[in-house]
Amino acid sequence: MCAAILGCYNNPLLDLVNSIEAMEDDDNNHPGSVDQRYSRHNKPKKDPNSKIEPHDYECDENDEDIIKSFSDSHDKRVVVRVGDAFVDYFHFKCLLKPSLYLNGDVINAYIELIKAENHLLCREGSTVYIENTLIVGLMHRDAKIKKTSKPTFKEDNIIDRITTYVSHDMVFLPINIEESHWYLAVINAKKRQIQVLDSMKSMSRKDLELVIQIDIASRAIDLTSTSKWPDLKVSSWEPVEQFSHQMQTDGVSCGLFLLNFIEYWTGESLSDDFTQSDMFKFRLKLGAILLDTPLNTARDEPDILTGDETDDPVEVFTVQPTQLRHSMYKDTTSAICDYILSITDGDALGKEWVRSSHPHLISISLRQLHDMLNVNKILEIDIFNLAVRMLACDDTASMRNPKCHFMDLKFNWDCNYKRHPLHRKKHPSEYLAKYFADWPNSGVCFEECELVLVPWYQHGAFGLFALDRGHRVVTIMDPSPVLQNPGYTHPSNYYIPRLHRITYTFDRAMDKVDPSWNDDVFYWKHVYPELVPLTFDWCSTGFIVIELINMWDGHSLCRMLQLDPRILRKWLLIDILKCKFNESAHNIPDDVRAVVHYIRNTYVERYI
Repeated sequence: MCAAILGCYNNPLLDLVNSIEAMEDDDNNHPGSVDQRYSRHNKPKKDPNSKIEPHDYECDENDEDIIKSFSDSHDKRVVVRVGDAFVDYFHFKCLLKPSLYLNGDVINAYIELIKAENHLLCREGSTVYIENTLIVGLMHRDAKIKKTSKPTFKEDNIIDRITTYVSHDMVFLPINIEESHWYLAVINAKKRQIQVLDSMKSMSRKDLELVIQIDIASRAIDLTSTSKWPDLKVSSWEPVEQFSHQMQTDGVSCGLFLLNFIEYWTGESLSDDFTQSDMFKFRLKLGAILLDTPLNTARDEPDILTGDETDDPVEVFTVQPTQLRHSMYKDTTSAICDYILSITDGDALGKEWVRSSHPHLISISLRQLHDMLNVNKILEIDIFNLAVRMLACDDTASMRNPKCHFMDLKFNWDCNYKRHPLHRKKHPSEYLAKYFADWPNSGVCFEECELVLVPWYQHGAFGLFALDRGHRVVTIMDPSPVLQNPGYTHPSNYYIPRLHRITYTFDRAMDKVDPSWNDDVFYWKHVYPELVPLTFDWCSTGFIVIELINMWDGHSLCRMLQLDPRILRKWLLIDILKCKFNESAHNIPDDVRAVVHYIRNTYVERYI
């Protein structure tokens, strides 16, 4: 499977679409095409006039028994096959752990069940076409390539797809934001709108803008005779956010909300109500529904392994020329690290692998990444600043609650801490205000941020100040144990000189950023939380502070942090290699980029 994936990565988008015969069968989207066999579950909805009740999201004893009966399955066993969608047990397990993100295989399987209910393909007089996550992902990638040439024969597959779209009143597109968040976009031709259903409310829609660039067909054939759409310039249609409130309260239920949006949306409203509490229960119930449905042709198939599979349960393949062995995430990431550490050629090590020009230049060579994997070396400032930039510019930044403004160590440097007063440079407010400008593509402005996260660095050790503007609190987080002066009455007193310089500089910047500012951060309440992990390994403090920046919500840490320095270094490397705005990505070997591209959950191993 993995080899096939990499093959797809190297081939054009339309080659992959052409190879998926199932996607060319439109019968599944026409009423009456599916044999409606009995299911004891009420979801997906069996009757447009019935209502889904809270208990329909809950597992009963039979459901639990069904799930348990598959618990000893091998990871590669296909446990769900509905139509042309299938789920192996490895991907099915995202439904068994409440902290995991729903993958596209599971979502596609439930979409097939929705499509099997005829009444869900015609809602309030409007015909509905439900696309799967794979095709939407390919459309997204194709838009990034920005093809402008005349369509080839292979592009006829995309044209056929769009021809199917325009024969329906509504097209449902499940959209994924950088493998971290799901939401639903509905092309509503009757309203000439792109209706956006997002459990996290409004956020960046760059991915949506790419997906709806589907007017390629209008350049090839005339669709006016078959189209129900007023025009094909969908990118000019008005996007309308359907929810003014945030429905989702955790970070992993978006896929569950997505499936219910697909099931209930009529073009005007949701036919049924549901809450975050229902989604907590629905995760396991969804597993039972997929396993138990009569449409699951894999449920009675035995879990049979060949001799080779028994000897080596991890699927492995070899990639030339770097001989990376791709298996599960842990093995794959370790192989990438081993490959980088094996490089000793001076010219190769000096080559720039990462470059980001905005808001200031960061350039990182292979040698710096090589050194980052050495547990006896301190994290370099440029790499730390890049990690902060990746957090700040991530599409999910607008989903944070509370909203956060991220600072890198350049602000700490301009605070002039530890410089003699005679040598301190007093920067004008206009200069300091640049640190509070919006990060590129973050979708978050400083005015709406409740938290300001200010890291600091001194003599190889990193720490963090979290300024809570709403509660007037400064939280001091330092992973290095401090030998306190017995004369201090509070542990935060150790940080007063540094805090004084940072808050002084912050207040001066506010003269330009917010002229109405009339406060002094230095006199806010100082909090020194005991939950911050401590380590005597100063070389690890930079990696820990990056995770603290990512996890601090103003009151506590979202997860328990793994302190193994090798794990923290390894996964920061993977995050850097996956950096979306890397201007030197072409310098990274193709096979390394290909493998890294298919590593989805970069939080694996890092959290307990």
